[in-house]
Amino acid sequence: MERQLYAGGKGARSSQCSVMVLYAEATTFHQKNGELETQISDLRRQANYHTAAGTEFAVVIIDGDGLIFSAALLAQGAEGGRLAAQSLRERVRQALGASQSANAEIIVNVYMNKQGLGGILVKNAKTMWPTFEKFIEGFITAHELNSIVDCGRGKEASDAKVRANLRLFADVAACKLIVLGASHDNGYSSILHSLTAENKLDKILLLKGYNVLAQELKAFENRVVDIPGLFMSEKLPPFFPGMINIPNTKATLSTMRDSQPSPEKETAPDDVVLYATAAQMARNISRPESSEPPETGALRTNMASKLREGSVESSNSGDSQAPPERRGKKKRIPGSVSKLKPRPCHGYYLLGRHCDPSCEWGHDYDLSPEQMQELRAFVKRMPCPFWLKDKCLHPSTCIYGHECQLGDNCPFGQSCRFLKWHKDQGHR
Repeated sequence: MERQLYAGGKGARSSQCSVMVLYAEATTFHQKNGELETQISDLRRQANYHTAAGTEFAVVIIDGDGLIFSAALLAQGAEGGRLAAQSLRERVRQALGASQSANAEIIVNVYMNKQGLGGILVKNAKTMWPTFEKFIEGFITAHELNSIVDCGRGKEASDAKVRANLRLFADVAACKLIVLGASHDNGYSSILHSLTAENKLDKILLLKGYNVLAQELKAFENRVVDIPGLFMSEKLPPFFPGMINIPNTKATLSTMRDSQPSPEKETAPDDVVLYATAAQMARNISRPESSEPPETGALRTNMASKLREGSVESSNSGDSQAPPERRGKKKRIPGSVSKLKPRPCHGYYLLGRHCDPSCEWGHDYDLSPEQMQELRAFVKRMPCPFWLKDKCLHPSTCIYGHECQLGDNCPFGQSCRFLKWHKDQGHR
C-alpha cells in the first residue's frame, strides 16, 4: 500500500514537473514570440514610413500663358529651358524643407496655348519660333517629371486645366506642397478662397510672375514666393495676327496711309507699311547676277531718289553698327520699341547710316541694349526685298529676314510673307 502510495506520489511529482517545464517553455516561447511580433511591427512601421516617404511629392502647376519665362532664358533655347527647370526645382526643394526634401518627388506641369503664346513672343521680338521650340524641349528633357502641355487655342483652355489639377492635388494627402503659377490672374481667386475654407491653403504657395500681383489675389500675399529672373515681370501686348502678315505691297505709300482701316482688321505698323513700299520697289529692280551691290552706282541713285533714306536702306549691309552722331540730345524712353512714335530708323540704328534731314523716322532715341535687340528682331520679321528676288548679296549679315520665324508651325499658310522660304524648305 505504501509502495503504491509512494509510486503514486512519485508519479504526481513527475507530472507536476512536466507541467512546470511545459509552462516555462511556453512562457519562453511567448516571450520570444512577443519580441518577434515587436520586431515585425517595427519593421512594418519602418516600411510604411519609407513607402509613404517615397510616394510623397510636390507639384508645380503653371499657367504658362500668363507666367511667361523670361526673354533672357527664352533666347538661350534648349539651354535656357534646362536652366529654367533647374531654377524652378531648386526653389521648390527649398520650400519643401529638409525633413521632406530627401524623398519627395517634384512634378512640374506647365499648361499653355503653344501657338498663341509663341506668336505673342515672336511678335514682341522676345524670341524666334525655332528658339521657342528648343526652349520647350530643353525644359521637358531636363527632368523626367517635367511636362509642358499644349492646351490648344481655347480662350480659357489652360485656365481650366490649371484649376482641375489644383483641385485634384489639393485633395491628395501624399501631395505635400503645391506651387501655383497663376499670380497674374484674378480668375484663380475663387478656387483659392474655396481651398482656404477647406483648410487646404497651408500646402499651397503662389508663384510670382509679374511685378504686380493680380488685385483679387492680394489676399494671398503671404503665400507668394518669387524666383528672380525666371519669369517676365511685365505683361506683353496682345497678339494680332494681322500685325505679322505683310500688308498688300501693291498699294502705294500714299494709298495705304490715306485709306481707313477696316474695323475687323488690325492696322499694320507704319514701319511695315513703309517697308512694303520698298519691297515693291525691289520687285521692279532688274540687274544681272554679277552686278555690284545695290549701295553703289546707278541703283543707289535710283533708290535714293525714290525712297526716303533710312526707311529701307540696303538690306545687304554687314553687321549692325552703332548709329552715327546727330545733333540734339538723345532721349532715353523705357519700354517696347514698338510703342515709340516715330519708330526708330532702321538705317540709322542698325546700319549706322547718315540719314537725310527729311527722314521722318526716329533718330533721337538713346536705345538701351534690350531695345536694340528688340529692334533687330522686329526688322528680321520683314522679308528682305532683295532675297525675295534672289538678289541679296549678304544673306548671312542682312538686317532683314530671310526665313519665317514661326518655322514649319507657321499658321498663315499661303499668306505668310515668307512663303518663298516655306517653299524652299518644302513646307508648302
